[in-house]
Formats: sequence, structure tokens, C-alpha cells
Amino acid sequence: MPESSYWMDWFRRLWGTPPDPGPGREVIALHQLLALLLPRLETQGFLLSPDRYILLYSLLQALPADAPPGRWKFALCALLASDEGQQKAFLNIFEECLQAIGQDSAPTGEKKLDKERVPEAGGSTKPTPDSPKPPASSPPASATPPTSRPLVVELEECTDPPYSWDIVPDQEDISIEADEDFGRTLMHLRRRETAEHLVPDLPASIRATISEGGLPVFRYRNPSRPREYLLLLDRYSLDDHRAALFDHLFQRLRSGGVLIERFYYQGDPRICRNERWPQGIGLQQLQYRYPDALLIVLGSGYAMLGAKNGELLPGLRPLSGWRRRALLTPVSRYRWGRRENTLEALFALLPASGQSLRYLAAAPDAALQGRYDALPSYLRRSAEFQPLQVEGPAPRALRRHFEPGTLAWIAACAVYPALHFELTLRLGRLVSDVLGYPLLSAYPLLSMTRLHWFTEGHIPPQDRADLVAWLEHRHPELYQRVLAYLQDLMEKNPPPPDSIAHAHYQINLALLKMTRQADQEALQELRSIVRYLDRPLKRGDFVLPAHWNTLLQNIGLEAP
Repeated sequence: MPESSYWMDWFRRLWGTPPDPGPGREVIALHQLLALLLPRLETQGFLLSPDRYILLYSLLQALPADAPPGRWKFALCALLASDEGQQKAFLNIFEECLQAIGQDSAPTGEKKLDKERVPEAGGSTKPTPDSPKPPASSPPASATPPTSRPLVVELEECTDPPYSWDIVPDQEDISIEADEDFGRTLMHLRRRETAEHLVPDLPASIRATISEGGLPVFRYRNPSRPREYLLLLDRYSLDDHRAALFDHLFQRLRSGGVLIERFYYQGDPRICRNERWPQGIGLQQLQYRYPDALLIVLGSGYAMLGAKNGELLPGLRPLSGWRRRALLTPVSRYRWGRRENTLEALFALLPASGQSLRYLAAAPDAALQGRYDALPSYLRRSAEFQPLQVEGPAPRALRRHFEPGTLAWIAACAVYPALHFELTLRLGRLVSDVLGYPLLSAYPLLSMTRLHWFTEGHIPPQDRADLVAWLEHRHPELYQRVLAYLQDLMEKNPPPPDSIAHAHYQINLALLKMTRQADQEALQELRSIVRYLDRPLKRGDFVLPAHWNTLLQNIGLEAP
């Protein structure tokens, strides 16, 4: 039995025959969940090979379309996690992604009712399993509404695109300061090289013919040509800051006279895209169009390897057609393993940094065939950084890895619920003006991309709350400036009405106004869109996190 048939038969026995899929709220929530989950898994080292995508597609067709996203946890874990460590990591990532889309891990109808709690000595409470439950008509004991009545944004049902919205209009070009060696790097990248083919040398042929008394003698020469570069950027999401930073560098190199072209891919480089080829172009065609270019791939390269044997996927054989190849990996040297050993047979493995471009510009072609130990010391130092682990309060964990100015920049980015590259640049300029730190340069931006938040485009809710609280306490003036700046941007650049992004926009704008100044006007605006739900959830409802209960009670909005 084929592997896909085995999986589908097993899941059908578990779930039953799937009903006819419909465009319900659960379908939209599942797609939002997968859009967050899959790039996050790939950044954590999960191997999302094409065969697993095929199984995932088959799974989506086989399982019930009306199942809540929480029911997919163990089905997807069995499909995507390969060992016990990956299973634990998958469950944690899955819960974080569920919280990010406002869903609960417990399926609807299977949540256990809270047991009655009676006061203990000292005023605390404890559950009493044997005590009778209060009648359904009795009021709740506290002002907090029961879990059956979630707090939602009461808006019209919005289903139109776009689903997310960058509040920054792309009109202002903010320059990112390059390092001090960028000019030298640019000069080396523009240098000419000797071509491998021969062309007729007419002056030398004439001189040789004269010296031979008129007997025709032909002479040839190797012409020189500018160096060509082909840059393939692995973009984990549309808001991948690492890919955006290298795209900014690409634009500067091209404007500086470097003969370079850039394409994007997502995990698997067999299909690449850019503005000229929005539908995609294969590696074979790229190799035909840019045969003499130095190939530079930015990404971990894990999706290039097969899930079963760890070897290079058959469709990636055209990569060996380039004579010079380099892979700029964002993975720390301390986490290199068997996959890097396999990739090193095809690429020169270098860290994803500006120093690697400087090395590629100046090093001879023979240096690209060497091993990691043969790299210069400055290049090895940029690869041997400690992997980031955010455990406990985020500000305390990040303080060990980032300078104070960069940490304040990260905290300022946490105020808005989504991470957009252009917004990150403008917040960096604001932090630099208020605190006096020179932040708008390539090094702090590249160091921030070591956090998977800045490749996936969002910060987990708890880490975001910790960072915002730290910013408000440590830099109150900067916090107020960020709030005012975000409110001004949002009011001047609203998303299209009747779009899913517009629902998020309204509640985020109302929250900003309430956070800045809890006056009567802002309170009335918030009351007009927020209420405790007395009906079943439907598609388009924007469920608010639980901590909003306390916030709204503090400003006078009680449960009805």
C-alpha cells in the first residue's frame, strides 16, 4: 500500500468519513494556522520535504473541514514530527500558533466545565468535585464572564482580502547604513574576470601573418567580462526580515554597478520567483540564463534534502551546473550536523552575514571549494554565535544576546501585533532619535533576525506582552512616542473596508487609543465594537485574549 494511502486510511478510521467541505469559519482558521505553523516549523529545523507536503495536502482533503483547529494537533504531529524531541517542540509551536490566531487547543464541545470553587481559609478558593453545580440561571460569582461567552469584536462579517495589512505606505526610502568595508566589497564585486572561451584577436593575427610573409596565422585571446552574481533568497514568509534585508543589499549592489540578479523561493528552490517571473522559473532555466554567475543561496538548505535518505532531492541536480556555489546559512555553527555535511559537498557553507559577501568578492574561485576550517577567522567568528533560546520573561532572556538599544528596538516592534520590515525600519529610526543609539545599520538588523519572530512576522502573545510591559516601565517616553506614531500611521493608512485585515485594524486602533488616553470618547468607541458574546461564534468574529477581561473591567465595561 502506498504511504499516502496508508496515512489516509488510518486517519479516516480515526475521524470517520469526511463531510462535504464548506467555507466555514474553521476552514479559514485552519488556513491561518497553517500559514503560521509551517514557516515556524521550518525555522526550527523540521524537514518539510515535498513528499510531506503531498501527504499534508491529502490529509486536508480527507479530514472533516468543519473540525476546529485544535483537533488537528496530533494528526499534524504524527505527520510532521520525526522523533520525540520534535514531537515536544511541535506541540509547543502548535499551541503558540493557536494563541496567535485566537483559537483554543481544546475542541468545541469537549472542554471540561470548571468545577465549583468554594472559599478556603484566607479567602482563596479550591475545587470541590462533589459539591452540586449551581443552576444555569444563577449569575456568575465574579465579574469575569464564563468561558462560554467569549469577548469578541462585534463587527460585520469580513471575508475579503487582504488578510494582513502593512500600515506603512511605501513612499519613504529609509537608508540602512552599511558597514565600513562596504565600499571595498563593492569594488571587488565589480571587478572583471577572464572568460573561459576564446575570441579572435585581430591585431595579433595581422602581426603574425606579416611576420610569416603573408601566410595566414590566426591568434586568439581570452576576453575579460564583469563578474555575474545570482542571488536566491529563501523567504519564510512575506514579512521575513532577513530576506528583506538581503533584498535591500541587492538593490544597493545593483545601483552600485554590480551585475547581479535576485530571485525568491520558499523552502524548495526548484521554483524561484521575482518581479519579472511572478509565476516562477525552474532551476534548469536559471542555469541556462545565468551559466557563468556565482550562485549565492541564502537559507538553511534543509528543504533541499530528502526526508528518508538525507540526500539532495533529484530535482535539484541543476545546482551542480554552476561552477561556483555558496550557501549563506543562518544556522549557528554550534547546530551544524549531518545535513550541513551533506550540503557542504555541493556548496561552500558560509554564515548569513555581510562578511560572507566580502569574502566572496575577494576570494579566488579555488577558495569556494574549501572546508569550513579553511575560512578566515573573522568569517568563522560571525558563524559561531550562541543560538537564541527565549525561556522565561523575554526581556531578561534577550538581554544576554542584544545591546540595550537593539533590545529597546525589539520591544518597540512588539507594540504593533504584526512585524513588517518597513515598519521595523521606521521604529528603529524613532528609537534612535529618542535614545540616541545608531541602530539603522545592517548588523543590528541581522542580529534581530536570529529571532524566529522576525522571519515569521509575529511575536508570541506572552513574549509580546512582556516586552511591551518592559518598554513602558524602562522607557516610558519612547513607549508613548511609539504609540502616537503607530496611531498616526494607522489613521492615515487604513486597509480596504470589508476585508479581514480591516477587522484587525479597527480593534488595534481602538486599543492604541485606549492605551494612550482612556478618555470618554475612546471608551465609547471601544464599547461600540467590543462586547461579550451571547450567540455562537461565527466566521468573521475577532476573539480577544483573556487578559482583555481585566483591562475592560478596569475602564468600566462590565459583562452584561
